[in-house]
Amino acid sequence: DFIEKDGCIILGFRYAEESFNKWFKHFGGDIPEVERSCNSYEVMDYFGLNRNLEESLDLFNGKIDELANVLKRSWEINCQLLFPRRKIIVEIYDEYDTTRLTLYSQTV
Repeated sequence: DFIEKDGCIILGFRYAEESFNKWFKHFGGDIPEVERSCNSYEVMDYFGLNRNLEESLDLFNGKIDELANVLKRSWEINCQLLFPRRKIIVEIYDEYDTTRLTLYSQTV
């Protein structure tokens, strides 16, 4: 689910009007920067607090990485179908030892 707002593509589950407006103002309407910030998602949030404490941290982190790759590919395919005229970058990155995922438009 994606929302198009003021030229930005935002993940539906990440969209919050107040937050979007703050980022839009903060970045002076720079669409890729607004999208990058609004769409940033911590992949571990998918699991909530339901990590099996008996499971090794390496195994858990492997699951996080696998899920990140599946989400990345899913978002890429959906964006290609929904926004064929736009080049959307889906990026997996680590920040503070946390796997994150985001998407943003590539400017020409």
